[in-house]
Amino acid sequence: MKPTIKDIAARAGVSIASVSRILANKTGSFNAKTGERVRKIAQEMGYQRNETAATLVRQQSNVIAAIINNTPTPFAAQVIHGIQQQANAAGKRIIMLSAGDNDARLQHQAIQTALQRTVAAIILVGMFPDNQSTALLTAAHVPLCFAATRMPEYPFVSSDDYWIAYQAANYLIEHGHQHLALVGIDQGPTGTRRQAGFQSALTNAGIDTPPVIINGDYGRKAGITALSTLKKKSVSAVVAGSDMVGAGLIQAAHHEGLHLPDDLSIVCIDGTYICELTTPQLTSVTQNFAQIGAAAVDRVLNHSVVTDIPTVITPRESVKRIK
Repeated sequence: MKPTIKDIAARAGVSIASVSRILANKTGSFNAKTGERVRKIAQEMGYQRNETAATLVRQQSNVIAAIINNTPTPFAAQVIHGIQQQANAAGKRIIMLSAGDNDARLQHQAIQTALQRTVAAIILVGMFPDNQSTALLTAAHVPLCFAATRMPEYPFVSSDDYWIAYQAANYLIEHGHQHLALVGIDQGPTGTRRQAGFQSALTNAGIDTPPVIINGDYGRKAGITALSTLKKKSVSAVVAGSDMVGAGLIQAAHHEGLHLPDDLSIVCIDGTYICELTTPQLTSVTQNFAQIGAAAVDRVLNHSVVTDIPTVITPRESVKRIK
């Protein structure tokens, strides 16, 4: 006879409800040691969770959880807009949970909160989860999709960070610039791919001058603090890791009395509303974040979607052509 949750509860000396929550990877009124002991007993007794029944419950749910990493850049609002529109069209409701800004504790908390709701699916916006978070997601067997971050081992919808940086650098090269910098990127998967694309554009153009790479967190302050280094290196043009980095560069340049784009040309990555609030307005590699959000909903609902969402150059006022 197959063991039941009731059998495990009797042997562990805890309630049936506690066993149910532990084996479903949900939180509850039990500590880590109790959870570990219950899972061990379940394994020893040969218990197997009825995944068919669990899947049926999820399929009957009309709620999709969107877990959002609060980055210093404003792209997430557009992703959420795309998620909401597509979810509404599919008859689904959205609950939104904050995961802080690369905060492991808040990530775990948000994922656990979502799993408590018996959601139909989870969309993770701008997140790179740690091992504990990925273990929670894997054990839950809930359909999921990463939006605006590239996670090859999981379903994802994003722009191609390698191609984004290649486009930006190539645009500056086509406008006559030879001394380029890439500013404000992190050293994680996104920044690594962008640096590779940036370098490839220079190599393919035959530019052997070493590029200037300045790391940051994609925020405005990263652009402000980078300007002094750019002046020392005699850089003529910059690929900014985000619109906020570009805005920070412009702010610092105005403070230093520089005239843009005559003294410094800038192409930023993202193409949000920030680009039109600066003087000069920022030329950008524009990502379609609303489409990314919509495609993420389609993906968790088992629809066929394109993984890489195309990007385009949006010319504005921040790039000077050098003869």
